[in-house]
Amino acid sequence: MKVDPNHTGRVAEAEVMAAAIRAGIPVALPVHDCRYDLVFDVGNRLLRIQCKTARKRGEVVVVYARTNRRAPEGFRATTYTAAEIDGVAAFCPELDTCYYVPIELVEANPCMHLRLSAPLNGQRAGIRVAEEYEFQRVNWAPNYPSGAVAQLEERSAGSRKVVGSNPISSTLHPTIEPPTVDVGAHEFRNLFGYYMEMAARGAEILVRRRGRPYVRLSGVG
Repeated sequence: MKVDPNHTGRVAEAEVMAAAIRAGIPVALPVHDCRYDLVFDVGNRLLRIQCKTARKRGEVVVVYARTNRRAPEGFRATTYTAAEIDGVAAFCPELDTCYYVPIELVEANPCMHLRLSAPLNGQRAGIRVAEEYEFQRVNWAPNYPSGAVAQLEERSAGSRKVVGSNPISSTLHPTIEPPTVDVGAHEFRNLFGYYMEMAARGAEILVRRRGRPYVRLSGVG
């Protein structure tokens, strides 16, 4: 039976929408064609979400975040940037599970591998554990800009700008007190610059290793 990619995409979008609603996240649909499929209202900002279908390959969930665009020479493979989306939400039909990958990871690696179990050789460096990206485990509403914004602020002035459907200032509520963010050790290591910026903005980062509190990071001010 031939697979219809449009049907597969619609199923993924519907599953992502349902998972968000179950998580208590209000969902909006754009009224015209754009690079994102859904908008999540996470309380202190709006997230532009691109929906994808993830596939299980052995003990790995593959989130492929490339797209084909029509161009004069035919079809051109392109990737997503922080100017276009805030993250990728992927539905894995084999596991009936939705995963969320923030744009800073998608930009660095458009073909993400999320592991369902530890590798046989015991390697831990660079491994992304799938369960840490499941919808119910995502911290949807940190009260400051996304990791993409924090990382871009570290770069030299004028080198890049984040442009979205709304100015950053319009989607943040500065009156909300910064929270304590609970994060796994692998995620913390891979996105250290992001969490360092969060701490500098007033958040307290609690890092867990094998489920137990391991270290805290906070700003000096």
